[in-house]
Amino acid sequence: MQQTTLPLHYAGENESTGMTALSGLPAYLDLAYVARLGASVRRHVGVREGAQPMACS
Repeated sequence: MQQTTLPLHYAGENESTGMTALSGLPAYLDLAYVARLGASVRRHVGVREGAQPMACS
């Protein structure tokens, strides 16, 4: 299988456990990369700066 988006290499295994090692995660990483999800999160999610207030006892 040719990989063009991310440098991930898929390899089959001879064991028949019915499970995948990464549960399909690389496909979702490819989708997030192509959809520019990281740039969208940086643009739309604000990060609070400063100290967190102390809890009252």
